[in-house]
Amino acid sequence: MEKEKIHSVNYDEVDLYKLISTIWRRKSIVIITFFVFIVLGTTIAFLLPNIYQARASVHLNVDLWKYYLEEVISSISQNEKLSVIVQSVTKSSITQELTQFLVSALNGYESRLRIARELKGKYGLDLNLSDRKDLDRIYTVRLDKNGVNIVLTSEMKDRKIAETTIKLLIQELDRKAKEFIYAYCRKAYKVCEEHYSIAFAEEPFSFDKPVKPKRGLIISASAISGLLLGIFLAFLWEGLARRRDELKAKSNLSM
Repeated sequence: MEKEKIHSVNYDEVDLYKLISTIWRRKSIVIITFFVFIVLGTTIAFLLPNIYQARASVHLNVDLWKYYLEEVISSISQNEKLSVIVQSVTKSSITQELTQFLVSALNGYESRLRIARELKGKYGLDLNLSDRKDLDRIYTVRLDKNGVNIVLTSEMKDRKIAETTIKLLIQELDRKAKEFIYAYCRKAYKVCEEHYSIAFAEEPFSFDKPVKPKRGLIISASAISGLLLGIFLAFLWEGLARRRDELKAKSNLSM
């Protein structure tokens, strides 16, 4: 049993020694591949344009359901009031409904087209207004992890354009919210509007430095890829060399 363990350890040591020896013999391949990838990665990293990000996080304060409940109760008989109250209270929050509506609306074609036209007219952006992909890359709108706040993000080559995009988004959000409130409250729009406001969970801001490209990450990934590929090529070259030597030896024996 002990002999088997010793043999196994020796075998592993020999294999490890062979691996290191192979890499050392073919170190020129590893080094050249490594530096070629670093040069390529560095070149690509610094050729990519800087991308600046602006963002804001919006929280909606809406208290319309109370007004709606009062209106409904005042228009029905006393006997029906209890059931209506129970049904109204168990309904999903109007704030959540409005939040989901706004995320959907701002991601829709109409809002994206309106903001794209504003940006194209003001900054002369090279945008194809009929191409949805061009419209989609202007900004992103999503809910935060808790599903409460609306996160607005814009990434542009020009920091000022990214900031302007967020401002336009906030204006569009307010306009769409008022449309929702008007449709919800109908004739009592002015009264309902008093129960609605926009608050910022995160004030609009932009990063001083570009968020993309991640040059350090690109160069590091290139270096690791170059090293791994270099080692692979070293073993491949070693295998081909051995095969060539074996064929030569066989041909010499046959002669």
